[in-house]
Amino acid sequence: MSRPFITGSVAIDSMRDNGYKNAAYAIAELIDNSIQANAETVELICFEKRNGRSSRVEKIAILDHGQGMSTETLQLALEFGASENRKDKKGMGKFGMGLPNSSISQCRRVDVWSWQSLNDIKATFLDIDLMKTGDLETVPEPKEISIDSDVLRAIEGHLPDSGTLVVWSELDRIQWKTCKSIKKHSEDIVGRMYRKYLKNDDVVINFKAMYKVDNTHYELSRPDSGKFLPNDPLYLTPGCSLQELPGDYKDSTAFERTSENPITIKYKGGEHQVIIRRSIVKEAVLEAIKDTTNDSPGSTVWGEAMKRNIGLSVVRAGRELELRHDFITAAMGQKAIYEARWMGIEVCFDPGLDEVFGVLNNKQAAVNLIAQHKNEVAEANGFDDENEYIEDLISNDDPKQHLWTVIDAIWNELDASKVDDLKNRKFRNISENITNSSADSSRKATSSGERRSNKGHGGDFDDIPVDPLGVKGIFVEKGYTEAESNERVVTIVNNQLKYFIEPRELTSENFFDVTTKDGFTLILINTRHKFFENLIKELNAQQRSLLELMLAAWARMELEASAKNRQQMQTTRLRWSSIIEDFLESSDD
Repeated sequence: MSRPFITGSVAIDSMRDNGYKNAAYAIAELIDNSIQANAETVELICFEKRNGRSSRVEKIAILDHGQGMSTETLQLALEFGASENRKDKKGMGKFGMGLPNSSISQCRRVDVWSWQSLNDIKATFLDIDLMKTGDLETVPEPKEISIDSDVLRAIEGHLPDSGTLVVWSELDRIQWKTCKSIKKHSEDIVGRMYRKYLKNDDVVINFKAMYKVDNTHYELSRPDSGKFLPNDPLYLTPGCSLQELPGDYKDSTAFERTSENPITIKYKGGEHQVIIRRSIVKEAVLEAIKDTTNDSPGSTVWGEAMKRNIGLSVVRAGRELELRHDFITAAMGQKAIYEARWMGIEVCFDPGLDEVFGVLNNKQAAVNLIAQHKNEVAEANGFDDENEYIEDLISNDDPKQHLWTVIDAIWNELDASKVDDLKNRKFRNISENITNSSADSSRKATSSGERRSNKGHGGDFDDIPVDPLGVKGIFVEKGYTEAESNERVVTIVNNQLKYFIEPRELTSENFFDVTTKDGFTLILINTRHKFFENLIKELNAQQRSLLELMLAAWARMELEASAKNRQQMQTTRLRWSSIIEDFLESSDD
């Protein structure tokens, strides 16, 4: 008795866990298909039902103005791995898995209409529940079915002469529940993924928010709708999503290109070009941004936007696969969290190098691109040196042999940016680093610590004089520059401070960080944490000082505890910080 390799009713739940990071990446698979179908316009339409205080997106539609599909191709498009995009070895969607894979990762039903003429519109579908019961074992043959009436209302009945419409319904796995939330979380990602298409108007991606109130028909909300703008992490694109620059620079780009390094890789009989580009903020633009605030330029709207784009952008076929941080943090350490926002770096390659880079079929990562050096990998794999390691890759015809030229070039670019470019930029105003409220809190915490000691609550640490060199070492370990560290040491010594409190971007998840050494305690409040973003930065000086004193009291509690209890308190602080993030994240929706 013959048996199938895969029983759909059993495998479908496993297939739904296909590794998409979020709905934006799943939607991107459909946009890939639209671009490959030569669509110049793509509409992302979200339909939200509002009933009293309850709001929830009921379905999501992607409509493109592409070339449409024949009846046969339409049926193949919902078959896993059977899409005709596989025949296009240079296209974004060559894996042939995007439409069904991405759809079932977010919803229980997907309907697809496609047409090459308005006189011949056909549709088919996948339904998870029918597949699990065995009632749907093959992709239904496309039939003439009316276009979703809600979509027609959203586009005011103006269907393109040819195109494809995908509608997701029964959205049981999408984490964003409202139109605003979907737009908020996807506009940076989608704008960055397709920036090279959007900047030249090769494609226009529109977002439309449709609201149904009290179970009546959907209506378009124009304020919540709009066009996705290119989000260029290298900031070399005029008219990108970055807010208009201040002063005389409103028509300028924020960054300037510092290098463009083409690398030729010969692979499987062909020549492929990999390009590595790097950029850095213009000094004059940085000064103009600093002139807009008494706070850190990183806290401005421009600095906050740039923070969301920190990383190495990995671009395949003009579309970003991922924005990864590991190369940046490995090269720059703690200060990467602040300084790396002021530079951009990308590596671009074509699909002919997918095996070399290790591109996953969901197009979210290039797994062979590792943030390590050859000598480290050689040693970890038991080779005497990196030459022996490379020779082994060559003898085994391992595609990774071709990748090391690229990885070495990335390291060279990051070393150059760290040593030659970034050191010449003054990212912080000397006066803005130590706010009056923080300085006042630091003095009060020092006095309070002395009172605790006089009452017998404390230990020998209260009698240890502050060592300027030791204090400087703490700041350096936390990623402060030489100038920043020296500035703070002068303030601490002149004011005889035993505590120092300051907002600072941290790489950890902690809401605040406590470091104590040789009688001195440094308390850093994480400006990347949602509690800071949602509350602390909105407080006035007196309110902020009170909160900082509360955190200093926690630090003192850790200081007075036994070693065992101190460790438990530090663990509790981290867990509490994570729980705050989760609670505030849920409030966004």
